[in-house]
Amino acid sequence: MSRRITAVFVVVLMAVGASSAVAAPKKKAKAPAPVCLQLVDDSGDGRPGLANSAPAVPSDDALDIVSGDIASGPHALVVALRLKSVQRDTLLTGGATYQFSWSVGSLTQAVYLREMQSGDNLATFDPDPSSGQINDEVQIPVAVDASTSTITWTVRRSMVAPVAKAKLGSVKLSGLKAATSISINRPGSYSSTGADQAATGSTYTDGVRTCLKGT
Repeated sequence: MSRRITAVFVVVLMAVGASSAVAAPKKKAKAPAPVCLQLVDDSGDGRPGLANSAPAVPSDDALDIVSGDIASGPHALVVALRLKSVQRDTLLTGGATYQFSWSVGSLTQAVYLREMQSGDNLATFDPDPSSGQINDEVQIPVAVDASTSTITWTVRRSMVAPVAKAKLGSVKLSGLKAATSISINRPGSYSSTGADQAATGSTYTDGVRTCLKGT
């Protein structure tokens, strides 16, 4: 075979290889796994009034935090708090209070579920708990699922000042905390004694997919 024919043959092979490389389909990037169990706490430490300091005191399942998550979407912020049980017992005849809070910069916000002495539930969003007032709280929807022992709050995005008009992915929520208390909750009068509490140093980026579905 002449050098000219060999050279032509090599050029043809290179062209075919280049064409195949261009035509090869690109692999679709996998979506990142959802963030789950952003807040986790040991089971068996829901001791009313003792802030987990006395193991000899029995833990109350209805005050025992197991885990929690937060998620957001274009329309709402969703918060879930999982307990060992959501069944109210004889210890909680005056009621119980459940709280989940987060921070955006120097601003802290929180959702509450107050089980009233009457047996009714009152769920609220506090745009700024540092004010020390309860009259700025806004009533919001809540769901209590006995099958999964989960409390789920839904807050309209327009109510959450730092993210209300922000682009998804541009705001970070930090300092996730949860707390439970044994309480005497009456209309306009709430008194509580702490039981269980949990916190995490991780942050959540507004709009990121989690085990919850932000709406």
